[in-house]
Amino acid sequence: MNKAITDHIDFEQEGVMNQRTGTTITLFSRIRSIAIVISTLIFTPLLLNTSAGAQTGMSIAECFEGPATEFVNKFGAQNTLAKNMYEMKAGSVCAELATMEIETCLSQADKTGSNDGAGHYACIGKVANPCIDSAWGNSEFRHVVCVGTEEKVWLDILHRHLDSMLKDLPPELAEQAAKMKKSFLAFRNQKCGLIKTLKGKNEPDLAYGACTTETAARFAIDLRESGDLVKQAKADFARKQFTGDRQGAEKLLKRLLDGKADHHQLTMELRPEREDYEAAYTQPLAGQLEKDHLKLWADPRTAIRPQEGQTSLLLTVTSSDRLKKGGPELAEFPGGYQKVLPYLKDDVTIAVFKFVVPGEKKGTSFDGLVHVNGHWVLIPKPWNSLP
Repeated sequence: MNKAITDHIDFEQEGVMNQRTGTTITLFSRIRSIAIVISTLIFTPLLLNTSAGAQTGMSIAECFEGPATEFVNKFGAQNTLAKNMYEMKAGSVCAELATMEIETCLSQADKTGSNDGAGHYACIGKVANPCIDSAWGNSEFRHVVCVGTEEKVWLDILHRHLDSMLKDLPPELAEQAAKMKKSFLAFRNQKCGLIKTLKGKNEPDLAYGACTTETAARFAIDLRESGDLVKQAKADFARKQFTGDRQGAEKLLKRLLDGKADHHQLTMELRPEREDYEAAYTQPLAGQLEKDHLKLWADPRTAIRPQEGQTSLLLTVTSSDRLKKGGPELAEFPGGYQKVLPYLKDDVTIAVFKFVVPGEKKGTSFDGLVHVNGHWVLIPKPWNSLP
């Protein structure tokens, strides 16, 4: 990793450079022509080709030495002020390539199977380092541009996963995530301000920028690694909203009557874990059910779904104890349940249901909705897995 990154983000993507003291602030304090500044800020986005290098197989160094340099030379030749302004924007010329470099690196690290993010940390500096080491990186100002170009990529990743986390987590956990974001901002600002003071005697802006970039990158990687945990927390919260009685089962299943519902996703929320199989059935049936159902839960077509016109729900909820005693509810269950009763554990709430056209009794039938471990799961057709 390059010393510029290891020695050394702003969440606000606009004006990141402006928040750093030194070169950039000095630049703005010396503005003599408001017209030049305004025209640069207004028209630069129209002039930029952000996909330079991404479609031609260029390296980061080649992009900054080629298209980025050409951009500055072409549009920044008016005077020093204009040149500096366009140099600030030059990183955008290589924006798509920068994103591709880091996303590719992260994807490759995913394939190693690392769960702690350690392999992903090697992706930090994939853009800034070759940019600084290229012919383009011949000044501190341009070094800051190099670092800022990478910082933008990590910020995008960070925001993407934070937004997903805040949207998907249960309310109390989302509140914690929001507090974490604020705490991170305070920590980053204090840390990088100190780093700038201690290590930034020669290139203070670079010291600060490299620090904010690396800090944001590490946070982004950590958030990225927590994605599966967030999905699991979302599913657990959704499942535990529904009580283990008829009212809870009815509330859960009526969501599936909504024509706009994501039936596959709602069904996947009912996927059992090993402890759920074992809470419902004794061995060896519990273990065989888990094994036999792997294919079912891996199929993207798996969904509890009513047919057209089936807008009503017929539901039977009972206990395993009543079924074993031959209660009248047993007649509502498929005949195969007679064979699995010896394996069905005591005091388990279990249900069968149908989606029907209003007023009719025949419809699309499902079985195996079981309430165990505080939530509903689906263990259908258990007799098919009998020894």
